[in-house]
Amino acid sequence: MKINYTLLFLLIFSCQLMAQEHGNKHKRPAPGAVEITGEQDEATKANAEYINHGTFLKEALLKLPLKTVPLIDSTSFDSFIDIDDYKPIDADLFMLPKIYKNWHSKNYRICTINAYRLHLSENFHTVVATVLKADFEMETRLINYDLKGNIMGSQMVSYDEISEGWRRYTSTIEKKKIIRSYYMSPNEDDVPVMEVNFIKIKPNGALYEMGIDDIFFDLVADVFDIPSQRQMPELNKFKILPNNPNLAVVVVPEIAAGSEEDGYFAFNTHIALANVAAKKITHYYFESHKTNGWTSDAIRLAQISIDTAPYFVTENKRAFGLRLHFWGSSQVNPYGEQSLSLFELSGKTLKKILHNFTVEMETGEWDGDCNGEFTDHNKTLAMTGKKSGGYFDILVRNKITHTTAFKNNGDCDSRERTTVKTSILKFDGRQYQRGN
Repeated sequence: MKINYTLLFLLIFSCQLMAQEHGNKHKRPAPGAVEITGEQDEATKANAEYINHGTFLKEALLKLPLKTVPLIDSTSFDSFIDIDDYKPIDADLFMLPKIYKNWHSKNYRICTINAYRLHLSENFHTVVATVLKADFEMETRLINYDLKGNIMGSQMVSYDEISEGWRRYTSTIEKKKIIRSYYMSPNEDDVPVMEVNFIKIKPNGALYEMGIDDIFFDLVADVFDIPSQRQMPELNKFKILPNNPNLAVVVVPEIAAGSEEDGYFAFNTHIALANVAAKKITHYYFESHKTNGWTSDAIRLAQISIDTAPYFVTENKRAFGLRLHFWGSSQVNPYGEQSLSLFELSGKTLKKILHNFTVEMETGEWDGDCNGEFTDHNKTLAMTGKKSGGYFDILVRNKITHTTAFKNNGDCDSRERTTVKTSILKFDGRQYQRGN
């Protein structure tokens, strides 16, 4: 590092002076602001200050240099060699004491030394500010403010320190996420250890660290151009394959254009197989809402789950399943259904070999009090040793439970009758079908 130590120590001891010099600028009356007299209530005064703060913040923000994304922020002590590199901002106006709780402490020397702005959205403002903290630490933070000047979220994007050991953060800042890398070496001569994490930038400016599932949901959405407004995140699914922990199944349903009407939705199917380590899609499957049966209306698509049971369709080929869970909205006519589809790897794509086979169904009719009749179908699948079309037949065992509920001496009572039926699914060269 080419550090100007004289300059560094001058900066350390002048942090509080910088804060005083640049503080209070936002307390001047805003252009066109209405004067609030002592006779007006405190709520009106607070509201005026609230509005003025947002105005002042926007004015100060527009004076900062604008950078475009994607960009790499690797701010370090090497970034500040000359005095002209130091351009502090008004810490109070940018509400930095809300982020750094010891900002105004006499025993905690901290000050801003530079900042720039980004245009990530029309819905919030973004500032990236560098602060010198303690004696030998430098940190750069991305901060999002709503249009009234409130902090919506902040995350460190780069960090540097002067010490016997060595650790640094750098970040790639994109429109919708931050990819942050952490480098650490106990001794300067050691090979650095690196870790990477991902931070989501939400449409309202909030920030949160992404889990591994969020990372792959975003990857599928980006690669296959699924806009956020056409996603229903509660239906997204991610699961690592137990037989290959470096591969994961990722499901991102897409609300079909023009399908939203009075609570009705139809979804296009997006299923990907991804390499977890490389964060790369290896296999992909798409199906239109016109043929996939992924609809949600009075019979609601409540959940999607990934089934990784050992569906060995041949001696060396294992399929995985996707289950759709539907629930009806009627109280007196309860309805539930669960269907299973199976997929196999085929070249660089995924191939559906079983389409929406009903494995569970609950139906009934009752008076809302006690009297009624209910029927449950619960099917289990088992691979057999016999083949059709080169694939093992599937034995289906259907347990059917019929329940009658009735009043008995004023109490609600019930009786059950259970039967079991079996059937066979055979592969016809394209998909599994019910056999004769």
